[in-house]
Amino acid sequence: KNVTLRDLLSRPDEASYEPIVELLRTSEQGGVVRLLLGLLDDPKSPLVVADVIGSRTDAKFVGYLAQAVGPNPSRAIAESLKRIRDIAWATIDHPVFAELDDAGQEGAVQILVRASLDRDRVLATLCHLAKKGNAGGRQAALHALKGFNKPGISQVIIDALEDPEPRVRAEAILQVRPRQILGAFSILIRMVDDPAEEVREALRTAMPE
Repeated sequence: KNVTLRDLLSRPDEASYEPIVELLRTSEQGGVVRLLLGLLDDPKSPLVVADVIGSRTDAKFVGYLAQAVGPNPSRAIAESLKRIRDIAWATIDHPVFAELDDAGQEGAVQILVRASLDRDRVLATLCHLAKKGNAGGRQAALHALKGFNKPGISQVIIDALEDPEPRVRAEAILQVRPRQILGAFSILIRMVDDPAEEVREALRTAMPE
């Protein structure tokens, strides 16, 4: 099926091209969604596939997309994500984020960092997720911030040290010293009484001495 669909999407002059693209762009039917996500496994799919995937903001599709990508996308999916030039929901406080569970937000973070988007836009969205996302989304966003080094990120890390979720605090701890945050050692010392095992393990890694 995907071979036939890929062939049709490679022919924009065909009469069926526009109706098919519109169907892929708007339909929430399970079969259509599966077809579209199936094309994600093929990095050589027509570029219109990446454009369609990036244009959809319906929570049902974005959730399935995030699930398909997961926290560790395959090489084929990673290559396909790189071809996405815009993501309509990649904005601060887009309502679709509230519809995603922990795993969904983790997948969304992978989509954001692997797509070919403006890096400042990605950074702003990640910083927002690190503060306002679900526990899994906050941790994933913080982890993704390792790939950025711009003013303002250090404060996001410091704020995350007070997060109610131990996994998030642990992720923040691992970035305090590498970012050379002022008073890093003192900041970490203040965390030693944290009762969470994840936090204690992170402290042992961050302060091997």
